[in-house]
Amino acid sequence: MHEIVTCLSDTGQHWVNGRTIPFRRGRTILLPGGVPHHVAGTAQEPARLAFVCFDSAFLAGDGGHDMLRALDRTAASRSYASGVAAEFCQRTLDLTDRLQSELAGASPFAPAMVRGLLLELLVVHCRGLALGPEAAPGPYAARIAAVCARINQDPAAPVRLDSETKAANLSRSLFTRTFRRQTGMSLVEFVLAARLRDAMRRLASTHEPVTAVAASCGFRNLGHFHRTFRRFVHMTPRQYRCEVARRGPFVPVLSESHPGGRQHDARGRCRL
Repeated sequence: MHEIVTCLSDTGQHWVNGRTIPFRRGRTILLPGGVPHHVAGTAQEPARLAFVCFDSAFLAGDGGHDMLRALDRTAASRSYASGVAAEFCQRTLDLTDRLQSELAGASPFAPAMVRGLLLELLVVHCRGLALGPEAAPGPYAARIAAVCARINQDPAAPVRLDSETKAANLSRSLFTRTFRRQTGMSLVEFVLAARLRDAMRRLASTHEPVTAVAASCGFRNLGHFHRTFRRFVHMTPRQYRCEVARRGPFVPVLSESHPGGRQHDARGRCRL
């Protein structure tokens, strides 16, 4: 699944595959499927955003192949964020508002309108890439990204700080500072977030008992899994599975805020 994100506030940061993208109201961020990312705001003001998820089949129609190639280029170049020119941002905000209204309402031919608005938003995003770069990666970005990729590939695997610092060829203190600066989380928090995402995926796509899901995702204690899941997803694992069955797969925003402790919220969650 791919995502197109519209920032609805100036407060917040989006950590995407080792890069930090500051929020600017109206900025769009295009995330190809499989790219590790998370959002963080501040304790005083949460990061506000709208996002729509879509798969490659959604772009299979006229003009869609060019858009798929644009996604490939985005993944290869890691140029995820648009610029922040005032005219561009106002247009994306208007499109996002109309898209949200169509998704929330029951107007005739709403699916066709949603498709058209989403395609227009994607086109506007691609045209806006030239209007300003996102923040440059730090000097150890590739090493930290490799650590994150290993964790995301197998979240249940044991992770030890000493082993990861050795693999990254960094001192313990430098690794800790760099990892938090690049991801917005500590190593422990990042692992927890990855395990929760894996648990949500398994709950949505399998009929495994909750006990088996917890064990498969690296939670050795069922009570701890239930408490953690409810704390960050704001529903029990069983409730989440029932919600998926009722409305289809969706991506709730992890928030306590999230396992890193920074509050954020999201609107416009949808799967196309």
